[in-house]
Amino acid sequence: MSRRTAIKLVMVLALGVGWPPPVFPLTGGGLLEFLRALETGIQPGDQFRVSESELNAFIRTEVDTNRVTAVRSVAVRVLEGRFQADIEVDMDQVELGDSASAAVFRSLLSGRQRLALEGSVEGNDGVARYETRSASINGIPLPAGLVDLLLKQLGAKQDPPFDPTGPIPLPRGLKTIRLVPGTVELGG
Repeated sequence: MSRRTAIKLVMVLALGVGWPPPVFPLTGGGLLEFLRALETGIQPGDQFRVSESELNAFIRTEVDTNRVTAVRSVAVRVLEGRFQADIEVDMDQVELGDSASAAVFRSLLSGRQRLALEGSVEGNDGVARYETRSASINGIPLPAGLVDLLLKQLGAKQDPPFDPTGPIPLPRGLKTIRLVPGTVELGG
């Protein structure tokens, strides 16, 4: 797995955060330490704590620099074993492909929409797993299966392609991902 794919996975999986990371004022903290360690490889026993505020600053910078054209804003809340994301998406900018489900989705939604997503991310023994727990658009619930299908389609367009709904090998010595209130814990 490339560094680019790893960061997408670790930071929010398929919420649209792009790569390369922008230059922004990180002067310390867990995210900067994690990114530096990921460059050379994480060693057994290395532990990193990325705060919710660092994560949101990273995502906000991506959105503000227009690296992600379909996403207008993202706010992530890290809870015990799960996360909640509030995302404003310009559906006219989302590239979903030509599948039947994508056509139905496009016919129902256009313009700016509010997506609420709750999911879990867990990494053990060098393998991460993501699960959609719930999702809604403008307060209308969406079936988790539909969300997973859309995430697969978005993941297939990444370089390199990956399936965010299946087991994902973690890169460069990263062994664990754990979500605790306000923090993403990463370990080697």
